[in-house]
Amino acid sequence: MTKHQGVQQCYHHFAIVDAKANIILGTHTSNNACDQLGLIPTIENTEKTYGSLAGFQLGADAGFFSAENIAYAEGKGINYYASYPEAKSPYAKDKFKYDEASDAYTCPGGIS
Repeated sequence: MTKHQGVQQCYHHFAIVDAKANIILGTHTSNNACDQLGLIPTIENTEKTYGSLAGFQLGADAGFFSAENIAYAEGKGINYYASYPEAKSPYAKDKFKYDEASDAYTCPGGIS
């Protein structure tokens, strides 16, 4: 949806690229707006073209971070690295500090 209540048809294009030679090993195109859903089909397409990616290192930004993607890559023997998405809320789970001595969390507002 656009800001003027219209619809703009767009596509996401994903590619797995060799870091040394910058050669595209595999791709996937989708009309889904979610990056997370593009990783697995891109890996599958790359394996059809290139073969197994076991032992490869695959890096991605936070848009590709999901438990499903991590488990899938691990099952394929791929060393998968994705940025952890930082929540924007000041009270998101990753903003709480854990104190091991008291076995308690302190919220960002200072209340434990």
